[in-house]
This record gives sequence, C-alpha cells and structure tokens, in this order.
Amino acid sequence: MAATNTGKVRIKSQLPPGTIVADKTGSSDTNKEGITAAVNDIGIVTLPNGNHFAICVFVSNSKESETVNDKIIADISKLAWDYFKEKE
Repeated sequence: MAATNTGKVRIKSQLPPGTIVADKTGSSDTNKEGITAAVNDIGIVTLPNGNHFAICVFVSNSKESETVNDKIIADISKLAWDYFKEKE
C-alpha cells in the first residue's frame, strides 16, 4: 500500500516529500442534488524517527467540491503530522 499512486492530494498532500504513507482511498459518486456520500483516506504514516501513526479521515454527505473534500483530508493529516512530529 505504500507504493500506491492514489491519494496524492489527500493524506500525503501536505506531508514532507519522501514521507512513507501506506494508504487506501475511497470515494463515492455525487448525486443529482450535489451531495457526495463519502470521500475518505486511511493510512499508516511513518515519522522521521521510524515511529508510525494511523489516520483515517471520512468526509461524508458533502456539498463541497472534490478539491475541497481532498483538502479537508490533507489539512487533518497535516495537523496529525505536526502533533506527532512534535512528540518525537
């Protein structure tokens, strides 16, 4: 899963280049009312010291664009990275 090419704009997006992330993305269609049932990414992130943290972010029933939904996931991932990086 660390070699996957999907999700570059989700969990991996705002992490430092070269960060190892083993992740799996998922997305649903958007209905005629403009609601996307689910956009998600789940993964294990490797910190520079070799420790790991697991993260799972689901955005559901969203009226936002795909770009905004992806950024929500990326922003949360960056916050988690910053938190765990500080704990090293």
